[in-house]
Amino acid sequence: MAFVPIGPGLRFRRFCSLYVLTMEHERQLSTVAFGGSWSEDLVGLERLRAALSIVDAAVERHAEEDPRGPDLDAALALLEREVDRGAMLAQAFRRAFRYAEPGLREPELRKAAAGLRAWAGFSDPPSC
Repeated sequence: MAFVPIGPGLRFRRFCSLYVLTMEHERQLSTVAFGGSWSEDLVGLERLRAALSIVDAAVERHAEEDPRGPDLDAALALLEREVDRGAMLAQAFRRAFRYAEPGLREPELRKAAAGLRAWAGFSDPPSC
C-alpha cells in the first residue's frame, strides 16, 4: 500500500474506508439544496393519505350517517386535482350517494374508493 503525504510529517494510506465513502457521499450531497423535491413529495403524499383516509371513513360510516360535508368535499377535490382519473372516480363516489338504500350504495362507494386509492399509488387496505 502506498502512503500519500497529507501534511508536514503526516501520511495517509490509500484504502477504501468508511471515511472515504462518507467524504464522497458528502461531496455528492453538497450539490443538493436543503430539503429538495423529495421533501415536497413527502408533503404531497401525506396530503393524499389524509384525503384517502377521509374517503375511507366516509365509506365506513355511510350507513349510519350522511358523511357528505366540507371535509369530504375538500378531500375529493384534492384527489380530483392530484390523481390521474381522480375526477372520474370522485364523480363516481359522489354519484353513489344517489342510492337511498345503504346496501346498494356501499359497493359503489367501495369501488370508487378503491379506484382512487389505486390511482393515487396506494394499495387497498387489507380487508378483515
